Amino acid sequence: MGVNIAAENADIKKFDIYSNYSGSPVPISFGVSRLYYYESILDNTVRCTVSLTDTGVRSLGGRSDYGSSALEDGTSLTAGEKVDLVIEDGYGQKINLEGDYHLRIKEIRNILQDTLKTNYTIDLYSKESIDNELVSTRVEKKYQGKISDSVRNILTNDCLKTSKDLDIDLTLNKFNFWGNTEKPFYKLAWLAARSVPELSGINLGTTAGYFFYETSRGYKFKSIDKLFNSTIIRKLIFNNNTSIPLNYDGKILDFSFDSTVDISNKLLTGDLFSQEQRVFNFYDNKYDGEKKKEFDSTKQFNNDDYIGGTDKLKLASDLNIGPTKSNFIIKDIGIAPTGSSLNEQLKTATKENLDVDNILRQSSARYNNLFTVKLSITIPGDFGLNAGDLVYCDFPEISDQNDQKVSSRNSGIYMIVDLCHYINSNPKITGIAGRCFTRLNLVRDSFGRKTF
Repeated sequence: MGVNIAAENADIKKFDIYSNYSGSPVPISFGVSRLYYYESILDNTVRCTVSLTDTGVRSLGGRSDYGSSALEDGTSLTAGEKVDLVIEDGYGQKINLEGDYHLRIKEIRNILQDTLKTNYTIDLYSKESIDNELVSTRVEKKYQGKISDSVRNILTNDCLKTSKDLDIDLTLNKFNFWGNTEKPFYKLAWLAARSVPELSGINLGTTAGYFFYETSRGYKFKSIDKLFNSTIIRKLIFNNNTSIPLNYDGKILDFSFDSTVDISNKLLTGDLFSQEQRVFNFYDNKYDGEKKKEFDSTKQFNNDDYIGGTDKLKLASDLNIGPTKSNFIIKDIGIAPTGSSLNEQLKTATKENLDVDNILRQSSARYNNLFTVKLSITIPGDFGLNAGDLVYCDFPEISDQNDQKVSSRNSGIYMIVDLCHYINSNPKITGIAGRCFTRLNLVRDSFGRKTF
């Protein structure tokens, strides 16, 4: 991609609403005054918020129709209308939300009307967000085998029946469970916390924790560790001049860090210390109350390939902190044994279904430590980025020298946890390109600048 693209370059190529009354598409891209597009690894749907100004003018083959508005005052819209949306940034990159990826109207709000125009705001989300609420899509049957296979079946064959692309990291562990008539999105997030990725040279209990989320490219079920081991999408820099150095893809316009650590919270969650666990086994009706099985939460930092920085958080060694959290859990031995017949199930009834001693504590620590360093940046609009992508950010070291060095602590690899693309005007109205910016909320689990 080029590096000298102005932030003003963006265009709303298509914005068609299919009325619930007529069923016909109504093009209203010319009425958009502001558009926000959102993705997050913490959200199971992409979202869009659009501010519209409706004056009753319709573009018809290069001329204008000043008849009554097809979407007069927003009240002819109800909810659930199909919306096709296509937007393009200054690099020529598009977000195509049409066809299988179309959006639905979640809500129409903030309606302000006078005799000449109507202003209102529309919130959009994916069709699967509606399907998720239906009784007919609930997760009901028993699932066996690898979690990644169960996730694929819930999304396609059994429940949501989505046609969108799926990006699912294979899981190392198998897990048997019942659907319990729960909603698909809830069940997929529940499975994410119980998933261990297939990684070369990594054993069970060393890594755990997935995210289930949606981007403009489809649904993702991704391992945290694999995300940090993926390809860096952009290399960005913040400097005090207008030029962009060689080997960088773009410029950071502004940024803010939030790297504060609350030791009380870390002591409460045990994410940086060891944890004890006591279990009750329903199969033999025994409580292992005297067996305090310790788990070292810092093991996730042992392999540099799967963390963002080079240095984990260091706390005062003279505190001599031992285990700070005690867990109690019931093992599910005999609850959902593998097999379709009674004889098959009896053979596996004494085997543990899920390694609760390692997986659940590991995934909990992984989720919480991921947000150790938080950074927000604004860059010129870049629709080639998605939630879960890695970006490399370089910041200057604070110094009174003329030749500033790159900060070895704050610079480096970050993961996009949230993003927002913002377009604040439409060239069909103003005659100039819409100004577009991208806001990225970034996180990582450690400090230090990796080289690559």
